[in-house]
Amino acid sequence: MPEIPPLPSRIARHCPLTSGRSGSVDRRRLPVFASSACTIAGGRVFVGSNDGRVYRLDLASGKKVWEYEAASPVTSSPAVAKGKVVVATADGQVICFG
Repeated sequence: MPEIPPLPSRIARHCPLTSGRSGSVDRRRLPVFASSACTIAGGRVFVGSNDGRVYRLDLASGKKVWEYEAASPVTSSPAVAKGKVVVATADGQVICFG
Protein backbone atom coordinates (compact mmCIF):
# COMPACT_ATOMS: atom_id res chain seq x y z
CA MET A 1 0.00 0.00 0.00
CA PRO A 2 1.42 3.43 -0.85
CA GLU A 3 2.48 5.63 2.02
CA ILE A 4 -0.17 8.10 3.13
CA PRO A 5 1.15 11.64 2.64
CA PRO A 6 1.27 14.01 5.61
CA LEU A 7 -1.67 16.29 6.21
CA PRO A 8 -1.54 19.76 4.70
CA SER A 9 0.01 22.15 7.23
CA ARG A 10 -3.21 24.19 7.53
CA ILE A 11 -4.98 21.07 8.86
CA ALA A 12 -2.09 19.72 10.92
CA ARG A 13 -1.76 22.94 12.92
CA HIS A 14 -5.37 22.65 14.13
CA CYS A 15 -5.51 18.92 14.81
CA PRO A 16 -5.19 17.83 18.45
CA LEU A 17 -3.64 14.49 17.43
CA THR A 18 -0.84 15.69 15.17
CA SER A 19 2.59 16.98 15.98
CA GLY A 20 2.84 20.44 14.51
CA ARG A 21 3.38 20.99 10.83
CA SER A 22 4.46 17.48 9.91
CA GLY A 23 0.90 16.19 10.00
CA SER A 24 1.94 12.87 11.52
CA VAL A 25 -0.03 11.57 14.49
CA ASP A 26 1.75 12.08 17.80
CA ARG A 27 0.95 8.88 19.70
CA ARG A 28 1.43 10.69 23.02
CA ARG A 29 -1.67 12.76 22.19
CA LEU A 30 -3.95 9.78 21.58
CA PRO A 31 -6.73 9.12 24.10
CA VAL A 32 -5.81 5.39 23.89
CA PHE A 33 -2.54 3.43 24.05
CA ALA A 34 -1.35 2.65 20.53
CA SER A 35 0.65 -0.54 20.04
CA SER A 36 1.05 0.15 16.33
CA ALA A 37 1.41 3.07 13.99
CA CYS A 38 -1.76 5.03 13.36
CA THR A 39 -3.40 5.20 9.96
CA ILE A 40 -5.14 8.35 8.77
CA ALA A 41 -7.85 8.04 6.12
CA GLY A 42 -10.69 10.42 5.28
CA GLY A 43 -10.50 12.50 8.44
CA ARG A 44 -10.38 9.39 10.59
CA VAL A 45 -7.57 7.86 12.61
CA PHE A 46 -7.42 4.07 13.06
CA VAL A 47 -5.17 2.49 15.67
CA GLY A 48 -4.65 -0.93 17.22
CA SER A 49 -3.80 -1.47 20.87
CA ASN A 50 -2.24 -4.02 23.20
CA ASP A 51 -5.51 -4.01 25.12
CA GLY A 52 -7.00 -6.06 22.26
CA ARG A 53 -9.02 -3.23 20.75
CA VAL A 54 -9.16 -1.36 17.46
CA TYR A 55 -10.11 2.29 17.77
CA ARG A 56 -11.43 4.85 15.34
CA LEU A 57 -10.75 8.44 16.35
CA ASP A 58 -11.94 11.66 14.79
CA LEU A 59 -8.93 13.48 13.35
CA ALA A 60 -10.35 16.97 13.89
CA SER A 61 -11.42 16.56 17.51
CA GLY A 62 -9.19 13.71 18.68
CA LYS A 63 -12.18 11.99 20.27
CA LYS A 64 -12.88 8.26 20.18
CA VAL A 65 -15.71 7.44 17.75
CA TRP A 66 -15.85 3.66 18.18
CA GLU A 67 -13.88 0.69 19.38
CA TYR A 68 -13.92 -3.01 18.60
CA GLU A 69 -12.75 -5.64 21.05
CA ALA A 70 -10.61 -8.34 19.41
CA ALA A 71 -9.67 -11.58 21.15
CA SER A 72 -6.00 -10.63 21.58
CA PRO A 73 -3.63 -7.66 21.21
CA VAL A 74 -3.70 -5.90 17.85
CA THR A 75 -0.15 -6.18 16.51
CA SER A 76 -0.40 -4.64 13.06
CA SER A 77 -0.91 -1.09 11.94
CA PRO A 78 -4.34 -0.73 10.37
CA ALA A 79 -4.38 -0.94 6.57
CA VAL A 80 -7.03 1.07 4.71
CA ALA A 81 -8.09 0.41 1.12
CA LYS A 82 -11.35 0.72 -0.83
CA GLY A 83 -13.35 1.70 2.25
CA LYS A 84 -12.14 -1.23 4.35
CA VAL A 85 -9.85 -1.32 7.40
CA VAL A 86 -7.82 -4.46 8.09
CA VAL A 87 -5.79 -5.35 11.21
CA ALA A 88 -4.04 -8.46 12.51
CA THR A 89 -3.92 -9.75 16.07
CA ALA A 90 -1.27 -11.54 18.10
CA ASP A 91 -3.17 -14.84 17.85
CA GLY A 92 -3.18 -14.74 14.04
CA GLN A 93 -6.64 -13.32 13.34
CA VAL A 94 -7.10 -10.93 10.44
CA ILE A 95 -10.07 -8.64 11.03
CA CYS A 96 -11.71 -6.55 8.30
CA PHE A 97 -14.09 -3.63 8.94
CA GLY A 98 -16.30 -2.12 6.29
